[in-house]
Amino acid sequence: MKKAVILPFRCDHAPACSGPEVCPTKAIYYDEKTGVLKIDYEKCIGCGRCAQECPAKAILIVEEEKIPEILARIEDIDWTEIFYPKYGAEPMHKFYQITEKEFEREVMRLSNYRVIFAEFYSPEEALCRMNAIDYKKAGLWPSTFVDGKIIKTALRKIDVSSEKSLAEKYNINEVPTLIIFWKGKEIGRIEGAYTLENEREFVEKVKGILKGVEQ
Repeated sequence: MKKAVILPFRCDHAPACSGPEVCPTKAIYYDEKTGVLKIDYEKCIGCGRCAQECPAKAILIVEEEKIPEILARIEDIDWTEIFYPKYGAEPMHKFYQITEKEFEREVMRLSNYRVIFAEFYSPEEALCRMNAIDYKKAGLWPSTFVDGKIIKTALRKIDVSSEKSLAEKYNINEVPTLIIFWKGKEIGRIEGAYTLENEREFVEKVKGILKGVEQ
């Protein structure tokens, strides 16, 4: 008998996932305590509807006897890479997400020592992590190389749906928007969606903003 398996390195575990809605036996569900999607294998009938619904291709339908082997391989994955922040995507780790109360400390003060990437995003319009630009892999975080200089960077994400006054203060008209801060001041911003297809353009824009930074 076949069953569904969730690939955690592809799934962003969004509460709004439509997988539970299409599952006829309610085998796939969102666990409020852990914040992840799970599958009740006692209920799963392997119909494949959740896999067809998933845009990230994060669900596989496999023979039941293969599930232990697949889960064992998942345990060997370097999970630190999965939690790397990505432009326009919902953060997989709350460490990167800040509130308006934390903004002064986490952005304005910290920008005296590092360039801060303050990304305003919306969970409702978040980009798929599979196609989103990884700040680390793009060579932008936790440091980047501009005109022969190494520039240290830090990244913080702001949810515009919960931090509306902060979004209004910085005139956020489009999400995602990346505002770059240095020494307590905005030195540039990038607005709108960029994916892996135009990663080079995104990186060039960021580094163009950073050209005048002296650390």
